[in-house]
Amino acid sequence: MVPADARGLRLPTDMRAPFVIAGAPRWRVSWTDDASNRTPPYVWRVSVIDALVHILNTHDRTTSIVCLDAALHNRDEDGAGILHTDLDHIFQLAPVRAQDWRADVDGRAGSGGETEFRLAAWAAGIPFVPQPAVVGVGHLDGQVGPSTFVEIDGAEWHDNWPAFKADCERDAKVAARSGRVLRFSYDLFRDKWELCERALRCALTDDYRRPPSRAFPEFPWRMSKPRR
Repeated sequence: MVPADARGLRLPTDMRAPFVIAGAPRWRVSWTDDASNRTPPYVWRVSVIDALVHILNTHDRTTSIVCLDAALHNRDEDGAGILHTDLDHIFQLAPVRAQDWRADVDGRAGSGGETEFRLAAWAAGIPFVPQPAVVGVGHLDGQVGPSTFVEIDGAEWHDNWPAFKADCERDAKVAARSGRVLRFSYDLFRDKWELCERALRCALTDDYRRPPSRAFPEFPWRMSKPRR
């Protein structure tokens, strides 16, 4: 999101590369007449907070929550982003239709796909805790049951041999503690969510029959009916 008179735009990932809309399909330029932040470092662009307010005013729920989650997580990783205390100001400027979305903002997800999956699981009545820490294994993308975990894999991070070996070892460590890891690709849960939901429900039905393992974080929640 840039001022109305912004010129000489560059790619967000490379300030030396000119922004060419035809050659940068991942980026979208939005123009604004608001000149309230025309001091460094916001001479040629708006602040992260202003950009998020714009998204809440112009985009759907999932897109908005993904962006807010990413901004919170990025700040936690010492990057550009927002603090949880910034949410008050952001939602004060958000439209009425978006006010209820704040309750679904979390900030722990390590990727947009994880946030999308969390929202889809919640809508299906399946509890989802982001980034659970399992002793001896590390952080997993999500926990959906006492002994059931999910990994949401983007091909760019999991399509090489070292990553594949690491994933197999982590899955085996969870299984050795009487747990289970279900893996879903972005394409699978976006295109075939009904299949993913059936897999989750079958796994959780089996999980609830067994005593919870003390090796995993406490998880008192249960499945419920899907939201209408």
